[in-house]
Amino acid sequence: MSKELTGYVKIKEKEKYQFIYASKCYDTFFSVYAKFTEEGEKIKEIELFIVNYDGNLNLGFITNNLNPKYVFTIETSLFVPIPISADNKYDIMKIDLSNSNISTTNFSNFFFLRFLFPSLFNNTLFDSEFYTRQRDSREPQRNNLEFGKVADMVDFDARINEIESHVINHKAIGYNCVTSLIEKIDN
Repeated sequence: MSKELTGYVKIKEKEKYQFIYASKCYDTFFSVYAKFTEEGEKIKEIELFIVNYDGNLNLGFITNNLNPKYVFTIETSLFVPIPISADNKYDIMKIDLSNSNISTTNFSNFFFLRFLFPSLFNNTLFDSEFYTRQRDSREPQRNNLEFGKVADMVDFDARINEIESHVINHKAIGYNCVTSLIEKIDN
């Protein structure tokens, strides 16, 4: 039985972080929340906050300040990436959009996409998100990168450039908890 699921974000809510995304990577269940700052009808800043609820590893953002070039509108959606890794300490990531001229009237929903970066465990843990073991080989074999996983910043840039085809016609959580489509409400 199919159900249509959705979530909502109120941009004018300035004090509270609002739920935008949840998933599980490295056996760690986590959620991401957002807080918005606006100036008139323009979004000035998006602040993301990650909470690790259960699991052995703490996931975090790859940076505490994401370049605003990665946030843009596609049709009726504002695309916002969520770049995370298991070896990062940032639980807050800010995106300064004050020079981006993104108007709240130009989109009706947010399209959040989680990008998982490989972790640098330095041979202390096996990276099961990116590698598989073969019983006849001592060296782990790199998996093909699935949707939502990137090898490095160059790969991240390339994937951002092809994102438009994934934004159109998505609802709520999709692609095995890699994407999240959240409706924007004004009141």
